[in-house]
Amino acid sequence: MFFLAGASTLASQVLSSCSKDIYQQLRVVSERCTACGVCLEVCKYSSIKLDRLAAYSIDVSKCTLCKKCIASCAPAAIAIPGTSYSIKVDNCTTCKKCQTVCPESAITITPSTLAQSSYTVSSSACVGCGDCITPCQSQGNAISYVRQTYSVGSNCHGCVQICSSRCSYGAISKVNGHSYINTSKCVRCGKCYAVCPRGAISKAYVAITSSKCTNCGKCYTACTHSAIKKTTSGTSTNKVALIDQSKCTSCGKCYEVCTENAVAKTESTASTPSIDQSLCSSCGKCLSACNVQQAISVEITPASIIQNNCMKCEKCLEACPYQAIIKT
Repeated sequence: MFFLAGASTLASQVLSSCSKDIYQQLRVVSERCTACGVCLEVCKYSSIKLDRLAAYSIDVSKCTLCKKCIASCAPAAIAIPGTSYSIKVDNCTTCKKCQTVCPESAITITPSTLAQSSYTVSSSACVGCGDCITPCQSQGNAISYVRQTYSVGSNCHGCVQICSSRCSYGAISKVNGHSYINTSKCVRCGKCYAVCPRGAISKAYVAITSSKCTNCGKCYTACTHSAIKKTTSGTSTNKVALIDQSKCTSCGKCYEVCTENAVAKTESTASTPSIDQSLCSSCGKCLSACNVQQAISVEITPASIIQNNCMKCEKCLEACPYQAIIKT
């Protein structure tokens, strides 16, 4: 497939602007381009060239999508259209998952004054169910039991029917006039603890080791007892993830792994017709269909589209029986 991008006319034989045509994932934004020619110089594959005075072209067989032309463009006139990703800093927990999965190393964790999340366990709200421990084991393994089992203290008055009636697992019975909890049956649901009128039941609970916590937020999601507290702070020592758009290939892996919905997905509305040269048979039907400013011409077989003239009416797409004209 070969894309031919039109450009503005020359002023004093110097190219004054570039077109908005799309080559695979690359696009030149004409209103930003200063025609400095630096992109031509940095392309060591010679895939960017000036075929004619007013038209750039890209040799598909040579281009490796290294994107050095993007990095070299000072006015940011070369961009990647389509789906793009950015970080919602208020949601970012710096868990580093997005940074790890990015094949282009486009995501970095940098100092910022913006908010960062951290997580703690409220021992008064925690019932020791352990639901938060399992998802954390594959992350920082930062959550562990401070007290692992339920037990009954000496202040129990033996009103076993109150606590046992709330236990659906048959873990509570009466032994020597007091309530007794069978830890092999107890699932640490916390229901007996909540109804004991004497406060005689000591419950299990967990704690988070902050030095191990990756701030992934999975414990916060897993906890059904509102015992995990999420707080934010905004000191200069905090960090947030940032996406280097010149490196991003819009693969979406960071979007898929982020459990905090911190990666935002944006769809581009770019829609520019171009011709798939490998499919075009030069039948000429698209030329006849295009009645707006003569945007399509056949200079050398096959046809090409003069993007500066194209009005995006899409009649050529309908007329072409070979599907050689595509909308990108």
